[in-house]
Amino acid sequence: MNKTSKILITAGCSLLLAAGTLSFLTFDADAEPEISVSEKTEPAQRWAEAWKARDGSVRTSIMSADMLTDFRKTQLQENGDADSTVIRWSGPRVTDYNLTLKGEGIQIDYTYTDSTETEYSSSEFLGFSLRQGTPAVSAFESLTELGIKP
Repeated sequence: MNKTSKILITAGCSLLLAAGTLSFLTFDADAEPEISVSEKTEPAQRWAEAWKARDGSVRTSIMSADMLTDFRKTQLQENGDADSTVIRWSGPRVTDYNLTLKGEGIQIDYTYTDSTETEYSSSEFLGFSLRQGTPAVSAFESLTELGIKP
């Protein structure tokens, strides 16, 4: 190997190292900060309490911008008023709920009862993202519809 070959190999390795470092820095710069379990739990509890109280205004305050847009469209279609924050029906009422970490989100299992003291249950999954540095609910999925508890 002559002197020119050694210089080219050294220069090539330096470029690869620099490119690898730059791509590593770019990857880190684009990555969204991870949301801790405790940061997800607080909005999930507020979400569940809002369902219990039938108060959609609490839910809209912790929704991501995209989710809020979708919520407003649904409210307009179902209630004729995009700004309505009334959610849920009067009965059965939520008596309890449990939060469980599932992957990157939280599952909420609700227990309900009515005037006949029949117990019902339902569950939903919430996903999270950051909205101006604060955890926000960005995904919602109904896992089980309201049904009589076995």
